[in-house]
Amino acid sequence: MSSFTEVVCGAFDDTGLSDALEAGEAEKELGRAISLLIGKLEEALKGVNKELSVEQLVASWPMSEVRSLSGQLITLLEAEDA
Repeated sequence: MSSFTEVVCGAFDDTGLSDALEAGEAEKELGRAISLLIGKLEEALKGVNKELSVEQLVASWPMSEVRSLSGQLITLLEAEDA
């Protein structure tokens, strides 16, 4: 993937995750906590300025929030998988 936008599209649109979230199917499949966290992550990603350089993007507060939410999501998913 060559851009931030492509990564986000790959994670949410190409996988059908955005559609599942909108239809309420993600909660049925993944549980309420994970579904809510994915929704928060999706909203946080919308706040990222895609026009920044890579260095600025990585250092930006919105990306810090994205990393935090992503870490929480990984922890929940790993707990579900255990």
